[in-house]
Amino acid sequence: MTSNNKTILNRYLEDLAVSEGCGGAAWIKTLQGLVSGVQCFLGELPYFFLSGIILNKIGHVHCMSLIMFLLSVRFLLYSSLTDPWWTLPIELFQGVYGLFYPTMTSYANAVAPPGTEATVQGMVGAVFEGVG
Repeated sequence: MTSNNKTILNRYLEDLAVSEGCGGAAWIKTLQGLVSGVQCFLGELPYFFLSGIILNKIGHVHCMSLIMFLLSVRFLLYSSLTDPWWTLPIELFQGVYGLFYPTMTSYANAVAPPGTEATVQGMVGAVFEGVG
């Protein structure tokens, strides 16, 4: 998850805590730290290790469809969130970013003309991070 998205999530959690009557709860910073830990170690890291197996089993197109579906579920869950602590299990869906990046780069490598693999991967990454 990019830095900007983490900032948006942290602000959302703070606003949600205030709207639920938690006031200036001191535990919100602890929750935000736990969310970052869950995102990285329980969400993304396992998917990075399993990405090769998943890609070989279902292919690039189905993998991208799975990623979009899981992100949609994640955002739908966030839209109905009332208790900030439920963010922790929802953030397990963050792992799809650990599957997205290997899918994106391996697909760019597969469709690139011979000798231009690194350039195409760089262009795809730049378009995603810069434009998308």
